[in-house]
Amino acid sequence: MNTGMFTSVIDYNGEMICGFADMDIYNLINNKYLNEKIEVIKNADCVVVDSNIPKESIQYLIQLCGKSNIPIGIIPASIKKVRNILKNLAKIDYLIFNKKEAEAFWNVSLNTKSDYKKIKQISKTSEIKNIVITNGNDDIFYTNGELSIFKNVQQSSNIINDTGAGDVFSASVFHYWLENYEVDNYLEMALFNACSTVSTIYNTSMIN
Repeated sequence: MNTGMFTSVIDYNGEMICGFADMDIYNLINNKYLNEKIEVIKNADCVVVDSNIPKESIQYLIQLCGKSNIPIGIIPASIKKVRNILKNLAKIDYLIFNKKEAEAFWNVSLNTKSDYKKIKQISKTSEIKNIVITNGNDDIFYTNGELSIFKNVQQSSNIINDTGAGDVFSASVFHYWLENYEVDNYLEMALFNACSTVSTIYNTSMIN
């Protein structure tokens, strides 16, 4: 096996019914492996980690990036694997969660816009620099502990396959953030890219 594998079953509306993931290979990304790649990591403009890799590896990368002044972002892979992310995230530059992952990680309920004040306070007290929480077709939420923004999610009129929309959104956020776009602008562009993704057959390999 050379890579992780994710297979999704898509309904006639282009929405995922269920998904199957085999990510065991990512357990090989341990501290020994990361040490072998340390020069590559130290020369990176940014390190983005998802929680498929072991908890110890995430901690290693957080510490390494902190010492080397490298921006680091974290994206959970699932509610189950959110536990791989440590509670002490004071040195994290960016977190992108979906609503259920955020609720599980911080043990909060996010049912109303007022509830998101809890996330703003968490960002402020923990010094997490930027947090984005997505919620399917509902508004996304952004905070840096001072500023809070809700952004309307653009709805595509031609959903072919919604697989990968979240990945495109996250990749776009990191790209435009590193390019020093204003937060309001880069969230808009990331949402546009995600909306465009669900309208094409080329976002994933498909078996009809």
